[in-house]
Amino acid sequence: AWMFAGNLVFTAAHWGMLAALTKLTTEAVSGQYGIGLSLSTPVFMFAGLDLRLLLVTDRQRRHHFSDYLTLRLLCGGLGLVAVFALGLAWGYGAGTLAVIMAVAFGKLVELISDTYYGKLQTGERLDAVSQSMIFHGVASGAGFVSWLLLTGNVFGASIAYVLSRFAVLLLYDRPESKKLADDAESSVEARSQPERLWALTKTGAPLSVKTLLVALNTHVARYFVAAKFGLAGLGVFF
Repeated sequence: AWMFAGNLVFTAAHWGMLAALTKLTTEAVSGQYGIGLSLSTPVFMFAGLDLRLLLVTDRQRRHHFSDYLTLRLLCGGLGLVAVFALGLAWGYGAGTLAVIMAVAFGKLVELISDTYYGKLQTGERLDAVSQSMIFHGVASGAGFVSWLLLTGNVFGASIAYVLSRFAVLLLYDRPESKKLADDAESSVEARSQPERLWALTKTGAPLSVKTLLVALNTHVARYFVAAKFGLAGLGVFF
């Protein structure tokens, strides 16, 4: 019941963001945000290595939570570099590239929160996961839409989205996860060793390919639309 409520509110908040984007901006601006999502989502799904699934199913506790969190942070940093490189390679200007990177930072925050969700799930705290989703949805949706209403600037709205989600991460996700940390091995701090990170990477790599293909199934059509009809055309399709 908690997860149903969390997913409902979170999805409704993102629907409201997209509705506001289409109503308050031009098709080209909507396209900027759309290409940001289409570049960032597959990259960060791949970079995530499906670590939440590995964390939840690691019943023998072969890896500490710090391994998962550290690897997520490292892969997330590489994801930012990859998104920036793709934006440059596809020839987008500074304005569009700024929006793309703002969206990418939002995806990074989502990736970190998802790691804490894995920690909470292992402690059977799906109520906390759901509450976090509700807080993230309401805070980020309100920040994004409010900025659009005030300025009509999608870059600023994307930054407001990132800051709202980061605030929930610091004020709720991390503190709730720390309540489950009762010894050094289950610490929620990002401390780990290279050999454990490499072993975890090898385990998650095949799963990351699967998630990448799932993401591309949705976004590859948007790449063709953007290439043929430009960002305005993507804004209509998006």
